Amino acid sequence: MHRAAAQRFAASWGDVEALATKYRDRRWMAALPETQIWAGTILGMGLDKARVVMPAMLESFVDLFYDSVSTLPSLSIPMR
Repeated sequence: MHRAAAQRFAASWGDVEALATKYRDRRWMAALPETQIWAGTILGMGLDKARVVMPAMLESFVDLFYDSVSTLPSLSIPMR
């Protein structure tokens, strides 16, 4: 799913579907939709809906590949 997200879900849904099928009987795969990570979000909504929603979500709501390191030194809040 990481590779698909890196391509903004432009052409990798076949890979995502193949992996979801390959690992569908694993306990960790069954638990993913209940997690608060983006892979859980994708599997929780189902791949058909994710094909439509995820590209727009990455443009509007979140950048999975945002590099926050350059921002951290400019913050004036305690970081512990």
